[in-house]
Amino acid sequence: YTVPEEYNWLTHSHGSSYSYIVVRNNYNNFYSPQTGSMQVTAAHEFFHVIQFYYDCGEQGWWMETTATWMEDEVYDNVNDYLQYIPYWFANPHLSLTSTSNNHEYGNCIFAKFLSEKKGTGIIKDIWEEMVSADGITAINNVLKKKYATNFESIFSDFVVANYLNG
Repeated sequence: YTVPEEYNWLTHSHGSSYSYIVVRNNYNNFYSPQTGSMQVTAAHEFFHVIQFYYDCGEQGWWMETTATWMEDEVYDNVNDYLQYIPYWFANPHLSLTSTSNNHEYGNCIFAKFLSEKKGTGIIKDIWEEMVSADGITAINNVLKKKYATNFESIFSDFVVANYLNG
């Protein structure tokens, strides 16, 4: 896990913070083999450090969505994120912003969709926007300003792609 050191847990304040990472030394019985589990954990937790630089009070669903996305960006051959995809599809009643039943980790397929359609820079663009706006508002702002689309349109494309791809 990663902990921002300047975050006020009582007020849920936004802002930049330095942080630290705590990791386990045993990854036996994890979804991926030990080395792969260690690699994706390092990528995931380090991305939380980067997120806390932008906005340590950002919504948890987007933090976990993009940290899980980063695992696959850094260690494409591990595919540890695949363990969370069933949680995403098994809970169609949950919103994109839900943080229950591992849904937020399965959301990484939305971040993957965004980066595959618009380039990996879109995730950085969204995090930069999150300094002044939260969650879906920030995503929508970036899509409108830099990518000539909007959240509603891109999310509709995402839903259709998932339906057509089974």
